[in-house]
Amino acid sequence: MLRIRMKTWTGRCPRHPRYRPVDGLGAIKGGCRYCWKLLKIHQAYETLLDEIVSFDDAIWEASENPAMRLYRPAPPRGRATA
Repeated sequence: MLRIRMKTWTGRCPRHPRYRPVDGLGAIKGGCRYCWKLLKIHQAYETLLDEIVSFDDAIWEASENPAMRLYRPAPPRGRATA
């Protein structure tokens, strides 16, 4: 099991406080190293979210696969469920 706790964090460039990493590479002025770091952090965050979503999708597809049902516990016998 893997648990990831997401931390709320606000980072700003000390030279360009209005820079937003969402605007991408073209918004970095003069090759500012702080803006570059913010962009790298943002890209890593986006990659992490994409990987989490793709893992969830793979698990969902596996649960639909009849071969994966072998690993699920069988329902209890003898009692009818309504």
